[in-house]
Amino acid sequence: MKTKTRTTKGIAIVITALAVASVAHAQLKEPPVPGTYYSAKDFEWKPPLPFNPHPELPVVEIEPGKFLVDDTGVPDTPEQAEARRRHQEAAALARLIAANPLLAEAERAARQAAQEAAWKANKERITPWLVKPLPRAGDKPATRQTIEAETQSRLLSLAAYFNAEHQGVLEEAAKTGTR
Repeated sequence: MKTKTRTTKGIAIVITALAVASVAHAQLKEPPVPGTYYSAKDFEWKPPLPFNPHPELPVVEIEPGKFLVDDTGVPDTPEQAEARRRHQEAAALARLIAANPLLAEAERAARQAAQEAAWKANKERITPWLVKPLPRAGDKPATRQTIEAETQSRLLSLAAYFNAEHQGVLEEAAKTGTR
């Protein structure tokens, strides 16, 4: 019985010591600092993050709450390398266009022509699925002008009808003296 008590007491002491040591060890690790984290490598086109994407890398606080992560040593993925190459090409083209107004006008005209061609191609591609208006009575084309003319004609005839009805009610009221 005594050995059982001693064994249980020894196990309880070991468990308590381990729990205290793990709590003390967990408290040594610093919690992440809240703020806005910018990438040193991709500062031009990568948005800031609300967390540190690379906690193992050095961080410099440039303003209170704004941090710069030194991720220049992190190798690029193939997608990032392609995006970086395209970004550099676009920046070089933009500098070239900005330096020459005639080239800028030619680039604008080319983009406008390309956009119009794309719109035309899209319209031709979806035209078969567009709903065509049903033909009107008498095989008149259903254009906006013809529909407005018919609507105006119907409204004028209704106005004439209601005016005649109103005049009839007024004459009847005058005859009976109820007006």
